[in-house]
Amino acid sequence: MESYTNGENLIKELNEIFEKKSFLSPKQWGQLVRKYTKDDSSTPSKNYILEYIRKNKIPVKKEVLESLKMKPTRTISGVTPLTIFTKPYKCSGNCIFCPTSSKTPKSYLVEEPGIQRAVISKYEPYKQIKSRVKALEAIGHNTEKIELIISGGTWDDYELNYRIWYIMEVFRALNNMRSVEFDNDKSYEESIDELKKLQEKNTNAKNRNVGICIETRPDKINVQNLKWYRIFGVTKVQLGVQSLNEEILQANARGHTREEIFRAIELLRLLGVNIHIHWMCNLYKSTPELDYEDFMEVFANQRAKPDEIKIYPCSIVKGIELHQMYKDGKYAPYDMQTLLELLAKCKNLVPNYCRINRLMRDIPSQLILAGNKTTNLREKVQDFMKEKGMSCECIRCREIKNKKYGKLHFKKIEYQTSVSTEYFLQYVTADNKLAGFLRLSIYKKQNALLIDTPAMVRELHVYGVSLNLSDKSDHSSQHKGVGSKLLMHAEKIAKNLDIAQIAVISGIGTRNYYKKRGYVIEKKYGYAFKKLD
Repeated sequence: MESYTNGENLIKELNEIFEKKSFLSPKQWGQLVRKYTKDDSSTPSKNYILEYIRKNKIPVKKEVLESLKMKPTRTISGVTPLTIFTKPYKCSGNCIFCPTSSKTPKSYLVEEPGIQRAVISKYEPYKQIKSRVKALEAIGHNTEKIELIISGGTWDDYELNYRIWYIMEVFRALNNMRSVEFDNDKSYEESIDELKKLQEKNTNAKNRNVGICIETRPDKINVQNLKWYRIFGVTKVQLGVQSLNEEILQANARGHTREEIFRAIELLRLLGVNIHIHWMCNLYKSTPELDYEDFMEVFANQRAKPDEIKIYPCSIVKGIELHQMYKDGKYAPYDMQTLLELLAKCKNLVPNYCRINRLMRDIPSQLILAGNKTTNLREKVQDFMKEKGMSCECIRCREIKNKKYGKLHFKKIEYQTSVSTEYFLQYVTADNKLAGFLRLSIYKKQNALLIDTPAMVRELHVYGVSLNLSDKSDHSSQHKGVGSKLLMHAEKIAKNLDIAQIAVISGIGTRNYYKKRGYVIEKKYGYAFKKLD
């Protein structure tokens, strides 16, 4: 790094500023860096300042590092999400709205930013993880707690040996070990034994995996596949539901039934994973009225009630069957006003226990031939709701993010599903901002799907800026005992119901967290158990 004469003075002033405040506006940032220009008279970027601090090992306040991050919202949810893609491969589905390309996994376009990164790495999981971790660290993000999202069509359609190798490569990359080429002749037993060793090593690695999410279809959810999910360390499943309306499912050639959707959700709940569904509006043969009715059922029907949801307005892109139907006048996308009204009404319905992750696909607008091209659709919907006096109380809208807060209050939401009584336990601020939550399932019948337990903690999440495992901060709800308190509340509920044992579906990198709290890790599927004396 070239000489930076003004560097120490800049860092000194930054420390002094953040002693008194926790935020600098873009204008204030501009004024500050112009005051301390580089030796060539150019203004230093945030990335340059971060690198200067690292190279010279200059002590700075944590708040300074947070302020220097590029894209700070990326790790504002307490963990560092990292998305990688599986290779281009056939899919058992043939939906009329789904793009297909020999260069990408099913349903994705080569122009999407995430896919472009995967193409550079030739879709190899090891290279994708290494490059993403390096890139995130370069812009100031903590990468000790990695939530891995494996995207790319239907996970269960890939051959099993490829899936096993893929997950092993994930852990080799996180463990900073060497990559190994795919070997289709390796026995499952030999591979599983090696995978378990890689996972055990990851419990103490620098980059720990705190959760794995995969994408699949409802008709792929069966006991055999669920067993593999747990062997792999899967903690969340994105399920392509799209609609609960039988006629619309058939009209769009989804290839599965409404009953298969409900059965899949019930099995996933019994497995203990976080249930994340994809739902689409404006499908062929649907109307705004049918869409709203369908969305209401998502949260009214006890066989549904997902933990998270992605809402995708249908878009017309080149090469899909629906494109020809659009040109023939058999299909028409909603106008913007209709879409805003529908999405606002849908967001207004979402209960406190669910998180809306997306309101649109990440498709470049220039590729959309018809349908929504607005890139800030979520913001437009929120503005529309504000004008109409409506609000959304989903998890994402209530996350505490990096805001300071006072006293936290404990709240409990109880609701029924077809297989369980669900408890959504949360610590919130006085204005209902969410600092942390826990999902507890008390099963109505003995759960003997993979394990024998009547009580399951399906998710424990503490919000705030993602911190190092040993760090604490005045500005983050992390590492302040919020998680431990939520866990104690869950154990108390189970005890009061005369339940003798509670289980947790834990990510690989969180196993030590539960061990310290009296839990024992079951070896076959990686659940954490605790006897409730």
